[in-house]
Amino acid sequence: PGAEKMFDQARGLRNLVNRLMLDPRIKRVLSGRDKGIINFDQILLNNEITVINTALEIGSAPSTALGLFIQLSLKTAILRRPEGARSLHVVSINEASQYMHPMYEDMFALYRQYGVACVIAIQSLSQMDKTNVTKYLKGVIKGAGTHIVFGRAGDEEMKVYSDQGGLKDVNII
Repeated sequence: PGAEKMFDQARGLRNLVNRLMLDPRIKRVLSGRDKGIINFDQILLNNEITVINTALEIGSAPSTALGLFIQLSLKTAILRRPEGARSLHVVSINEASQYMHPMYEDMFALYRQYGVACVIAIQSLSQMDKTNVTKYLKGVIKGAGTHIVFGRAGDEEMKVYSDQGGLKDVNII
């Protein structure tokens, strides 16, 4: 019961998956016909370097969906890592604001226990003000142990980092 209504309400998701599957490269990765195209268990075990391009040229929504799928697959593999096989692995996500998802909280809270360090790159903290989820994750990211800030940050953002760093502006007359 309710299957017909659910099918109708999932129209947007079905369209997105259909658009993803039109690209033969993405179809090959997602269809699973070729076992091991992206085998995160093996990648983590062998300390392999993996570079993934989420194909921005196919459009923002399909690219983001692919990026989230890949990150969720990686998360599952990380949380499966056996305790004796947790050598250091670094996950680096460029343009991370495009893939913001509540799983980022787990990245910052849990991955370290599994021998995985995370590096994310964003243009500015103001990118995090788009939705309630990203606003929440802005706080999670601000709690990360290390921040590297390059030039061209706005005044508001530099104030955040000055406050976090304990910098005080003292005028002596």
